[in-house]
Amino acid sequence: MKQTILVVDDEQDALDLLVFNLEQAGFAVLTARTGIEAAEQAARHRPALVILDVILPEIHGLSVCERLRRDPATASTPIILLSGWDSDDARRIGESAGANDYIVKPFNLQVLLQRINALLFADSAGTVT
Repeated sequence: MKQTILVVDDEQDALDLLVFNLEQAGFAVLTARTGIEAAEQAARHRPALVILDVILPEIHGLSVCERLRRDPATASTPIILLSGWDSDDARRIGESAGANDYIVKPFNLQVLLQRINALLFADSAGTVT
């Protein structure tokens, strides 16, 4: 069975690019374009991983991240934040919101896939299986 990734971005071109490449890599993909939709999709479908844009309409991506961490159903779901904001402060804020990783836009697709695989296929000792 394919693992499901929830991709959240308000830009349709970014969603399309991610969906195509994640499906090519063998994942099932759900999408959301707002923070509210993201929280609803995550609660309903419990994806294996969430790729979450930081700047979203309605609810900021960092708030969505915090909400997912507070919900027992999604508390341990790996979250990768995507943002155009590239600074040490941004990374610290993302980490404090509960993100497992922070990737700056524009990003390298191969690097994103490597980080997804590291989060999904790492065993409890932190080694990739």
